[in-house]
Amino acid sequence: MLELGVGPGHDAVMFAAAGIAPIGVELSVEHARIATSRGVPALCGTLLELPFADRSFDCGWTMSTLLHVPDADFDAAMRELLRVLHPGSPLAIGLWGGFDREGVNDFDRIHPPRFFSHRTHERAHAMLARHATVTTFETWRDDRSTWEYQYAELRAPQS
Repeated sequence: MLELGVGPGHDAVMFAAAGIAPIGVELSVEHARIATSRGVPALCGTLLELPFADRSFDCGWTMSTLLHVPDADFDAAMRELLRVLHPGSPLAIGLWGGFDREGVNDFDRIHPPRFFSHRTHERAHAMLARHATVTTFETWRDDRSTWEYQYAELRAPQS
């Protein structure tokens, strides 16, 4: 399983305990190091140039990562992500959104400041559906925030 945006490896450790073999990709060198120290194979890399051959993975998992991809790069990012999955593979994607806004955050609670692309539920669904079959799309509100979570399950194209 490819975990894109593995962070310090929290999800990957749970997947490994369940018998799934995760491999993580992380933009942060420090997070990749921490994940690796926790027993998760993790590489430092970017979504726009994944360091894997075509059709390398049986499934994919990426939570709260694609929201850091600008709209202008979203299609390229999705093509690259799907390139490394086997045809028909499941892919789970989580995003924060519920409204349209793109740029560096100005929220006091997020440090260091990061780039965010928040998307309405309708727009996020349509952007994902351009690349794969969306089998599930659910949303819910975080009571501590005005942001809403968007969770999607997709199937990679068959060809």
